[in-house]
Amino acid sequence: MATNPRETRLVIRLPHAKYDGISLPITLSSLRDAYIDPEEPLPPSPSFLALLHQSQALQTSALDFWCEELNGTGITNVLGNGILDVDNNSPSGNDTSIGWNHLPQPVTTTLKHTLQLQTAHAFTTVLEAAWAATLAQFTAAQNGGDEDKAIVFGEIVANRTTPLDGVDSVVGLCTNTIPVVVRGEKLFQGSLPGKFNSTVTYMDLEAVKWFDPKAVAFTDINNNAGLPETDQWTRPWTGTFRMGWRGPSALAFADIAMRPPRYWRKMTGLLGDDSGDA
Repeated sequence: MATNPRETRLVIRLPHAKYDGISLPITLSSLRDAYIDPEEPLPPSPSFLALLHQSQALQTSALDFWCEELNGTGITNVLGNGILDVDNNSPSGNDTSIGWNHLPQPVTTTLKHTLQLQTAHAFTTVLEAAWAATLAQFTAAQNGGDEDKAIVFGEIVANRTTPLDGVDSVVGLCTNTIPVVVRGEKLFQGSLPGKFNSTVTYMDLEAVKWFDPKAVAFTDINNNAGLPETDQWTRPWTGTFRMGWRGPSALAFADIAMRPPRYWRKMTGLLGDDSGDA
């Protein structure tokens, strides 16, 4: 786009529906290299199509894994009885309500620093374990005190674990939503600190198991893995929970209920102020 006879500007549209957060710096870096040395060819990088083909090649084994992992489970749902509706703002009819919570930056900075000092586990793993324990507490009463029931929720992951050369330089929407399964007996062992530590250790071990299966989408799991034909599975993520990253320094918990004609959604942003991009 020419702004004046001596200046032009390049406008690039990168909609979030087509590109993840890693794609933008890759694109800008390539543009910078091209301008600095136009004669030097840019290094080749794998195409997004190659990533999709590689993911498809892993789908059979990934679906087998999730079929076994999710056997006998169902997505954790605690919104039906309004347990989480602490603000009494869950609407009726066809209304939609969205509430936002943001922790102050000093609080989130202290939280992250403290966790890094006091645990040898990845920060994402700690949050997953805390989320699983929180859901377990909310659902124990609904399950008649059954604390051994599996907790299942969705996690938004970067689908760059596919064994493809140069996968970190692929430009495209390399994100996915996968189930996170935590067996109830892993959430309630010993004293309170012991309970949490055992859960985090368990989640670390599970993360290794889920490395390759991250390449398969939840819709494929739902449609092809032979899961129980129940209302929870045939309507993916209806009245369920998702947890996922919303930017390089932020993490958002999204509590979503979509049971027509009732819609309710609430998000809590953690670790940064860039999680408000709904």
